[in-house]
Amino acid sequence: MTLEAWLVFVFIWTATTLPVGPNVINCVAISQSQGLGRSLWTIPGIGCAALIHIAIGLTGLAALLTTHVVLFNIVKGVGAAYMLYMAYNMWRDQGADLTKSDFSPVPRLQALRQSFMISITNPKAIFVNIAIFSQFIDADRTLWQQLSVLIPTALIIDAIIYAGYCALGAQLGRYLRSVKRQKVFNRTTGVIYSLIGLGLLTYQAPK
Repeated sequence: MTLEAWLVFVFIWTATTLPVGPNVINCVAISQSQGLGRSLWTIPGIGCAALIHIAIGLTGLAALLTTHVVLFNIVKGVGAAYMLYMAYNMWRDQGADLTKSDFSPVPRLQALRQSFMISITNPKAIFVNIAIFSQFIDADRTLWQQLSVLIPTALIIDAIIYAGYCALGAQLGRYLRSVKRQKVFNRTTGVIYSLIGLGLLTYQAPK
């Protein structure tokens, strides 16, 4: 891969990762309520899901999703159901007094698992990843050598961007330390999760 092609890949991958989506909302929500250190555990979960998405594209399983409507709808339905489940939990969350010394954050693995589930069940992310990677894979060159550059680059960009959103959430958390403000934030986040979940239900696989 030439330097020019790599720079184009960096630009495109960054541009598609920056917009606010379910991963970003999750990072900010955990960070504002649990702190920066705990929210950073969402990044490995997102990274693992991204690797699986890339593998699905490279092995041709994505084509299987586009041609088998039932299978695609199952994946889409699971993703939508999980987002609506997250919305329900956020709406019911009454918030916690972060000023108390006995405040106990969620376990690290729970934050990781939650971010993984949100990302892996998003069929839209699968096709976006495939669309980008396919533009930079040269059939005349060794595949693994190209992937050894593209995949680490993508994961590093993801880590930097989502760490930035986690830091933003931590700053937001300073303003939302009262239970009342947290409750408003949680319900707002719940509505956003609901809209994302309903959006997934209407999402159609690219032809």
